[in-house]
Amino acid sequence: IAQRSNGEIWIANNNYGVIVKPLGKPAYQITHEKHPSIIQDNFVNTLFESRDKVMWIGQRNGLSIVTPNNQGHRITMKEGKKNLTSCDIRHISQDKQGNIWLATDNEGIIRISGNARNKKTMKFKQYNPDIITPDDVHEGIVGGEPEIALLIFLDGEHTVARQMIFVVLWFETVFHLIILPREAMEKLDSQQQLWR
Repeated sequence: IAQRSNGEIWIANNNYGVIVKPLGKPAYQITHEKHPSIIQDNFVNTLFESRDKVMWIGQRNGLSIVTPNNQGHRITMKEGKKNLTSCDIRHISQDKQGNIWLATDNEGIIRISGNARNKKTMKFKQYNPDIITPDDVHEGIVGGEPEIALLIFLDGEHTVARQMIFVVLWFETVFHLIILPREAMEKLDSQQQLWR
């Protein structure tokens, strides 16, 4: 549930798209059937209004925006040749620099910079344990606004415990989790960047 700056209440729904309740007016739905340019399918996980009053709609299968004048469209997210458009978005946040951060179920964490109203200015950066490098971790995450906590997970069910490094990012009061490769942790540790 998100309250828009104009007073509307937006409710994400796992089968009915978005339910919008304007002030003093009946509620209505934004669904794939009625608004296919905005809703990819009707499974909406999360909603967020950025400081520029753009509503971000995180879906099971992609990301959309609705501008203050209620014009909306889906966002095509690409980093180089990698297409991130069909990611399963679970949470959306904004940092002090205005970047939008997406916590996804299948593509790690994605940072969006640029103006959402001008598609050509938007840039996407993925932080994913399958492709992340130690340089990405230091420059992209430790050097940014989010605070980081590193935890060690030991799997007690196996004879040889497997160490996995988790980074907990929090924006406002919401935690997000990604797994880092061991060499990333060693590089950070050598630069004395670990404090938890």
